[in-house]
Parts: sequence; C-alpha cells; structure tokens
Amino acid sequence: MLRETSNLLGQPIDASDGRLGTIEDLYFDDQDWRVRYAVVKTGLPFRRSYVLLRPADIEKSDCTLPRLNVWLTRAEARAKPAANSALTVSEQRRTVRRAASPLRKLAERLGVRVDDRQLLEEAQRVMASDPHLRSIRAVRSYRLSAREGAAGRVRDFVVDDVTWAVCHVEAEVDLFIGKKSVLVLPQSVEDVNFDARSVRVGLSRHALGGAPRFQRLALMSRLYMMCVYDYYATATGAPLMREQRTPRRDTIEARMLLSTMD
Repeated sequence: MLRETSNLLGQPIDASDGRLGTIEDLYFDDQDWRVRYAVVKTGLPFRRSYVLLRPADIEKSDCTLPRLNVWLTRAEARAKPAANSALTVSEQRRTVRRAASPLRKLAERLGVRVDDRQLLEEAQRVMASDPHLRSIRAVRSYRLSAREGAAGRVRDFVVDDVTWAVCHVEAEVDLFIGKKSVLVLPQSVEDVNFDARSVRVGLSRHALGGAPRFQRLALMSRLYMMCVYDYYATATGAPLMREQRTPRRDTIEARMLLSTMD
C-alpha cells in the first residue's frame, strides 16, 4: 500500500514482546530509491537510544492499525546497529566540517593559507562515506528545481510499505497564480544537492505545473496512479508503464476523474 512518509514518522512500532519505540526517520538511497533503514527511537525518556532497522525486520503494515510491528524481540531490536553507524549525506557533511576545523585552526596559527574546499575534501577522503544515503526528514525541506530554475518545494515522499520503495516525490509547484500539489516520479530526479538544499528534476516548470493535481485520497485510486505514469511518459517521451494496445475504459475514466480534480 502507498503511504506518505509524514504518516510513518512518529508512528509507534512494536516488537514481538511489547512496545519498542517510535519511528524517527527513514534513510533512503537516492540511486535505487528504496528505504534502506528505519531509525527507531527506543528506551525511556531519560535513556533514549536510536537504532537502525532494515525493512526486512518490519512486518507488512496494516493501515487500520496506528502502529507498525517487527519480527524481533525488544532485546534483539536494541542490539541492532546504532543510528550513528550509518551517516546520511547531511550528517557526513557535519562530521567532515568538524574534522576539518582543527586543521583550519592549525593552518591559521602557522600563517598558512588553505582552501576550505580542499580541507573538506581531504577530511572526506579520510572518513568512509556513502554519497547516496539520504534522510527523509531532511530532504522534505528541500527546494524543487526544474530545468529553468526554482519550481517549488518538496513536501513529502510516497513509499510502498510492502517493498519499501520510494515511489513518488510529493511536491508543491509554484504556478503563475497559487500553488499546486503534484507527484513526481523518482526517475525524473537528476540530483539531490545537500549544499543547495534542492532536488533537481529533468522536467520543465510547464511539465511540472501540468501534472495531475495530487490529493491524499488519490493514493488509493489505481486509475489516478495510472494517469500519473501516463502523463510523465508523455511529457518525457519515455515508454509507458503499461502496454497500450487499445484505449481501455479504465484509462478514459481516469482522465475524466482528473478533469474534475484539477
């Protein structure tokens, strides 16, 4: 089932023998667009700890229940790697800057001029880093950039709670008059830039603005999702996600549905 990540963050999660904690963040890979870890806050209020759970540890969720479940016991879950064992790009940059700070101070004392970029690059070589691990909570605040420039902002992500694939980027696109919520396919994303705090897509602002309007109830509509895929296939010239032999009745109904939603 497709779910917005805003509905997952802060959600309670239970182990096989009782309450484990809450989901604080999701780490995803911006190359294959899959959730790699769920960051779970465990323990008492005065002894908090953060552990990483893989999607395989989480049972298939039930949207009717306000919680998730894992196959593990609480002891097994708390024995999982700590959250700081897998640093996202944002955490890596903070760690690199902290590592470069003593080098910068030493160079100033010796009267040697150094390039800050070189210091950061040298510190980044020393530490092992994953350039594609991203935090859902961090990227949700990024700007959205089209081919011509700024186009809006990222609002949320849509994930499949069975395969834990990131299926869509939920964005708020700036129009000439007002704003519009749309879904963007991950295949359209060209770059997720930490320094610029932006997500760049290989689409024009016109193509983004013409995408089907997104509403939360639309995630439950198979016809709506088909029309989203068809729209981006037409806008980008990519092959359609499904075979097109003859116009089918459900496709016509989907376009009629979207004409009433926009």
